[in-house]
Amino acid sequence: MDSGLPYLDRKKAILIDDTIASGRTSAAAKAVTGIERLAVVYAAPEAINETDICAEVLPFPHLLEWNFWNSWYCPSIYCDIDGLCCPDPPLEVVGDKDRYLKWIEDVLPYDGPRKNPIAGFVTCRPRFAEAHTRRWLDKHGFRYQMLVMADSWITDLHAQAKWKASVLAALSARFYIESSEIMAELLRAELNRRGCLTLVSVPRRSAVYGEFSGWRA
Repeated sequence: MDSGLPYLDRKKAILIDDTIASGRTSAAAKAVTGIERLAVVYAAPEAINETDICAEVLPFPHLLEWNFWNSWYCPSIYCDIDGLCCPDPPLEVVGDKDRYLKWIEDVLPYDGPRKNPIAGFVTCRPRFAEAHTRRWLDKHGFRYQMLVMADSWITDLHAQAKWKASVLAALSARFYIESSEIMAELLRAELNRRGCLTLVSVPRRSAVYGEFSGWRA
């Protein structure tokens, strides 16, 4: 077998992957390389027997920082904008329409859904900023199906959580990515009161994105 690795001792080598679910991808990699041993960081419980070394058994979904925006979950994801795809607006521009719109025009982006479109953005940005927001998203190549904005300024955190929960419940959203842990907790409580099954996650600096209803994902 010529896998392009002519000097590799396949008896000593081991494949290393970030995550395993069904095992189909790792089986294909083994077939191509001729390497039989496999180490992964995160393994779904049903795939643990497919690995030789596993750092952690973790139920799906696995939303990984390094490929999150390219994942097949994108069509099911709604997310925030400020604090997630760009910095939060400075306090001094909130409430000042002209300065706020200028901030939207100039703010630099973080990473975002540029390969696969997400289901949509659900943001407490006021609706008067819709045109500026859409231009900014298009300028930086963020792909999305829907943009939902508040009718006016919502500055109270509890009011923001109630508004977002009402939108996500109406959309029967599966995933929502929130930028703030405090807001995420308020939002989870509001969603639970509505009997909504939306899973709310918050990006962290670790290898895994957030927590879903008490378990990591």
